[in-house]
Amino acid sequence: MNITLKLYGTLPDHYQGPYDSSGLKIDLVDGATIADLADATGIARQRIGLASINGRLAKAEDTIPDHAEVKFMPSLAGG
Repeated sequence: MNITLKLYGTLPDHYQGPYDSSGLKIDLVDGATIADLADATGIARQRIGLASINGRLAKAEDTIPDHAEVKFMPSLAGG
């Protein structure tokens, strides 16, 4: 299956390859989850604060459908 992943904030700096702001085209096995995608990118899961699949918030165990647009946003801290 093929998905598009968009990285926000500082996350492109933690991706181990070239990143274009239009997103990454990634091939995954059927049934892959948000956690599987994070592992495939090499971005440490604790750096990802929020994830969405086709505009809806997603959890690590949520399955990604074919041709989905996934967005990863960094964890935020401050006060």
